[in-house]
Amino acid sequence: VRFLDPSHECTWFGLACEEVTEEEEFDVDAYHPVMEILLRDNNLRGEIPTEFYEALDTLVIWDMEGNDVAGTLSERVDRLQDLEELTLNDNELVGEIPFGALSKLQYLTTLSLDGNNMSGDATDLCDTVSANDDIVLDTFETDCLSTVICPCCTDCPM
Repeated sequence: VRFLDPSHECTWFGLACEEVTEEEEFDVDAYHPVMEILLRDNNLRGEIPTEFYEALDTLVIWDMEGNDVAGTLSERVDRLQDLEELTLNDNELVGEIPFGALSKLQYLTTLSLDGNNMSGDATDLCDTVSANDDIVLDTFETDCLSTVICPCCTDCPM
């Protein structure tokens, strides 16, 4: 999809991909997987489309903290198998947090979902993390003092 910018999407603000050479900067057909979305505090509005999880399955960092992203976090988040950091706190997300899908992300080290209107029980995710030495969830923030049961959260800001 081309928007108003003829350059490769990997050169756009807030996106990082595998290395794009100068020769490829305007080669819209060159394939470089998106590795990072860094769009913190950018006044983004709308819902996360279902296609997001298939189209961006190479994501390592997904940081959209402090926007107005609404809707739900889909069970399809488990397709982001390389994801290390998921930071969606302080948005307008609602519904159940898909902890079952999140527990399948073996490289996840940061999970920040506080400041939304989400709920759920993270006990299974916490059990998965504690039973597997290969999974290191260093930062885990949810609204665990109000709407989320979370025996292993590192921070409960609400």
